[in-house]
Amino acid sequence: MEIKDLLAKPHSKLEVISIVGMGGIGKTTLARIIYNDLLIASDSDIRAWVTLSQEYREQEVLKGLLNSLRGLNHELGEESIEKLVENVFKILKDKRYLIIIDDVWEIEPWNRVKSLFPDNNNRSRIILTTRQPRVAELASRLCDPYHMRSLDYFDGWELLRERVFGEERCPPQLNDIGKRILHHCEGLPLSVVLIGGLLYKSERTVSYWHYVLSNIRSEITDKDYGILDSPVRSKSLEEVAEEYLKDLVDRNLILVCEWSYSGEIKTCSIHDILRDFCLMKAEEEKFSLDVEYLPEVHDNLRQVSILTDLKNQIPRLALTHDRDLRIRSVTFFFRNSPNDIHFITNFRLLRVLDALTIRFDEFPVVIVELVNLRYIALTYWMKHRFPASIAKLCNLEMLIINPGKFKSIFNTSFLPLEIWKMSRLRHLLFMRSYLPYPTDALIGGTFVPLENLQTLNNVINFRWTKEILKMMPNLKKLVISFEHDGRTE
Repeated sequence: MEIKDLLAKPHSKLEVISIVGMGGIGKTTLARIIYNDLLIASDSDIRAWVTLSQEYREQEVLKGLLNSLRGLNHELGEESIEKLVENVFKILKDKRYLIIIDDVWEIEPWNRVKSLFPDNNNRSRIILTTRQPRVAELASRLCDPYHMRSLDYFDGWELLRERVFGEERCPPQLNDIGKRILHHCEGLPLSVVLIGGLLYKSERTVSYWHYVLSNIRSEITDKDYGILDSPVRSKSLEEVAEEYLKDLVDRNLILVCEWSYSGEIKTCSIHDILRDFCLMKAEEEKFSLDVEYLPEVHDNLRQVSILTDLKNQIPRLALTHDRDLRIRSVTFFFRNSPNDIHFITNFRLLRVLDALTIRFDEFPVVIVELVNLRYIALTYWMKHRFPASIAKLCNLEMLIINPGKFKSIFNTSFLPLEIWKMSRLRHLLFMRSYLPYPTDALIGGTFVPLENLQTLNNVINFRWTKEILKMMPNLKKLVISFEHDGRTE
């Protein structure tokens, strides 16, 4: 059943219609078409549009709703939430209304907002857009959610044609090659729009379109994205990162694969077309290099990804020992045991070392010489003790130790006392770890050892006191376990 049919149903009770689908598939576009439909608009006494977004701020949502209801576009005064709710309710009372609530990320904000809308028994309707099926199901009680589908061949071709030629027809000589290009878009409106934008600006010749087809994954220019730097103000690293990630999601450049229970992004991916474009631009600007058959390493290269067994690559990487490279980040993707990673000490400016796919038997002590490291991710498969020399990594902010598939009591991290001296640490993530009790001098002193620590996961049999927690004043996530006679509590 189409959205317009759902709106036209004769039910007099207030009805919520949910539009659900992946990011970039066109939920907001569909809602906007409905909102601007003259026939639908004429059937309502009043309309309004409000966006909830991931970071729900009740007062801002209420102000936005009031502005939309009143047809205003300016800041409202500092009214209380109670007063704003009262004003919304007064405007909607006894009226037939159409409300669009865009971008609902979780059910809790919807539960707060829905009480604003009186059921006047006059066929009022609310349209809600969301990426989460569960939210759609809980919000739409009287009708099934409307699921957005990927574009079929005919709709995809019409969108591509309109993007490239506007009201004109596609020239016959470009039909076949155009449809082959469309096939690579895989039904995703975002891809069709990006490729359409490229073709619109290019030569409309068979030879050039063949060139685009053969290079389709690298023929998108950065002008299509329009990503601009924004001022970072006084925010934490995590807040800035989340802001940028959300911005990429909002622009349909990042696809969310999995959500956390709190409605935050847990895992995400990127469409193949955009991924290859990013890799192309990174290599062009000597920002990143994927190493499989190692080409020449540029002096100003900043990031390296190693895709194959180290024993095939070390000899060539080692040739760079006569100079300090400017590489800031190294990521390993192969799954063998390490033969030797001493070459890593050539990267004196290294900040990120991601070696989760390598299985280490012991801590690679050589990395403590890389004092600029901010991020370390490693995999162990047995009990291990961190050397006291880890404290040399005075800039370290994040340490991840993963047991891989060998998850047992043998995957235990024994942290040194020196860990309390690493004041820049922000996140410590282990399967299980033993944290030594700090000295009396640290407990009683004015210095706050782990002032920046936000995540500590997972600590075994540690004696927690108020004094200890004062040493971690910014701790947000703490996972602790107590083991006794082989049992974990």
